[in-house]
Amino acid sequence: MYNVALVTKQQLEDVGMTVDLQVVDWATLVQRRNNGKMYDIFTTGMTLVPDPTQHPYLRCDWPGWTCDEAITSRMDAIRKEPDPAKRRALWEEVHRTFYERVPVIRYGDLFGLRAMQASVKGFNEKMAFPRFYNVWLDK
Repeated sequence: MYNVALVTKQQLEDVGMTVDLQVVDWATLVQRRNNGKMYDIFTTGMTLVPDPTQHPYLRCDWPGWTCDEAITSRMDAIRKEPDPAKRRALWEEVHRTFYERVPVIRYGDLFGLRAMQASVKGFNEKMAFPRFYNVWLDK
C-alpha cells in the first residue's frame, strides 16, 4: 500500500495539494482509520471478492465510508434475491451509484503467478499472508 500512497501523494502534489504521508504501526493505523477526523484520504487494497455482497467497503462500518441508503437497500436486496439475472441488475445499480457518489481511484488489477518445484511442500494457496508458514523443501 505504501507504493500506491506514494503515487497518490505525487499526483496530489502535482495539482498543488500539500500531502503529509505518514507510515505508522498496525495498531496506530487501526485506531486512526476508524476516526475520520484523523485523515483526509484513506487508501487500501482489495482482493477478489466473488460475491458482491461481501465487499467490505460497501458496509456502513468501513473506515472512510458513509452509510448510503441507495447502496445499502440494494445490497440487502441482492442478499435476498436467488435469481442471478436480478442479482446482476441490482449489482449494476450499486456499481453505478458507487461511482457517482464516492471519490475512488482504481489503480489497476494485480495478478500473481506462483510457480514451484514438486519438492516444495505445505504451500497453502488459500492463505493470504504469510504464504510461507509451514512450507518446506522435501529433497
